[in-house]
Amino acid sequence: MRSLARSRLLASATSLSVLTAMGPAFAPSASGAPSFAVYHGTLGNGKTVVSRWKPCHSITYKVNLAAVPTRSRPRILAETPTAIRVLAARSGFRYRYLGQTREVPRPGSWNGQSAELVIAYTTPAKTRYLAGGPSGVAGPYWAWASHGVSTTRYLDAITGGFVDINTPDMLSNWRPGFGPGVTRGNLLLHKLGHATGLKHVSNRHLLMYPTMTSASPNGYAAGDGAGLALPSSASAPAV
Repeated sequence: MRSLARSRLLASATSLSVLTAMGPAFAPSASGAPSFAVYHGTLGNGKTVVSRWKPCHSITYKVNLAAVPTRSRPRILAETPTAIRVLAARSGFRYRYLGQTREVPRPGSWNGQSAELVIAYTTPAKTRYLAGGPSGVAGPYWAWASHGVSTTRYLDAITGGFVDINTPDMLSNWRPGFGPGVTRGNLLLHKLGHATGLKHVSNRHLLMYPTMTSASPNGYAAGDGAGLALPSSASAPAV
């Protein structure tokens, strides 16, 4: 059993406004238990909206393998786009790989990212996000802006995201490849869920449950998929 209790939803600024408040929202399943939970943001007029990526462009991403031993890099590099393809199929978003990077997401580093999504296989010594030794930390950056004279119109979107994987923990405690339970594929898919806008849930049979166990599904379960599809099916911002 591995704990996945940490995630981050970070405020992003535009030239017009700064997001300062975020909160969870739950969508009940037929049984009444939450089937997924998504990040929400609050606009300047007080309206709460789903935090979502813009659906009309390809999300760029880079991968940092610096902390991965040389012999393991080909396998890790192959697992990463596989997870991205699974995420794309379930969310409806498109992704474009821009290559490898040495970047490590840290508090306050979002504005300097060279891709909209940075996936870093790193160590607690490299970023405070991994302080305390979690298996990984991830989240989206969200921003809103307003314009108009007689009528104010708000535009909002997730503008970036990150995944920090605790590489020593991953290599020691997570099975290679994909499949149910405590696998590296499930770890990365869980963290990518956060970067796409999903929060933790209380249903242990969903991938977004905060602890990975033998009961964890093989990738995203139906409830996870419903949450991933929500951002791209919700009313989209102007692009």
